[in-house]
Amino acid sequence: MIVGTADGTTGIWNAETAALEKVTEPHSVRVTALVAISDELVVATHADGLARLWHSRTAKSLLLIRHSSGFTAAAATLLGDAPAVLLAAEDHTVRLWDVKSRKWHWERRDHAMKVLSIAVCDDNDYAVTAALDGTVRLWRVSDGASWGLNPAHQAEATTVAVGPGMLAVSGAQDGSAIVWDLRERTIRHHLDHGPAVDAVTAVAFTPSGQYVVTGAADGGVRLWGIGAMAGRKLNQPRVRLMLDGPVTQMLISPAGDRAVIATVTGQLTCVELP
Repeated sequence: MIVGTADGTTGIWNAETAALEKVTEPHSVRVTALVAISDELVVATHADGLARLWHSRTAKSLLLIRHSSGFTAAAATLLGDAPAVLLAAEDHTVRLWDVKSRKWHWERRDHAMKVLSIAVCDDNDYAVTAALDGTVRLWRVSDGASWGLNPAHQAEATTVAVGPGMLAVSGAQDGSAIVWDLRERTIRHHLDHGPAVDAVTAVAFTPSGQYVVTGAADGGVRLWGIGAMAGRKLNQPRVRLMLDGPVTQMLISPAGDRAVIATVTGQLTCVELP
């Protein structure tokens, strides 16, 4: 597993031994995103506008990408059959970087405020972004055309994930989470966390697409069944557990039976899913 930290460290973590095995060249500014673009190549972005392409087996840096504004989010995709990376920055831009040509393929500024999260659909044709102004947008990867998903969150949209069947889920600072039907560009479900949860900070789908996992600022992790009729507000998560601090990231195993969850305290927790 590849991990990045607030002190700028990026490394390879062995999930079996819980040991950090390899560390990349040091950088003093925090890591904002890690993107695996192949079995051997990883892009790490930093808050100072530096993105580094490095080899995951040797932890050697291969290329530096520089931008005048700090990077806030990133996601791997394909441009045709070639690897590419979507990068968002503090200046509200979303850009597509062609790994093979090492050039920017397009740049857009369709959000009014900075993008905090990017996720790419399984077909690599579309991506979804969540931004500080509460908006969620659907993007066509090939040319950067985008469409707003309405209605927007009433607070900062901080996290987004995609699932099978062109579904997406976004979470916001007011504790709201929305499951979207991207084909129709409509809301499928509201996930009601209740008044005690002030922010949803991480979201993910299980591989089957039958469940959404949300992580919150209160350390709560919740598993939601989303097979109900579209349009319903869901307020009873199937599973709820509490961790030691606000959740920052979640990774679901390919089998959908486990989740690795990171908290702001630096702790990584592996939990079993039903």
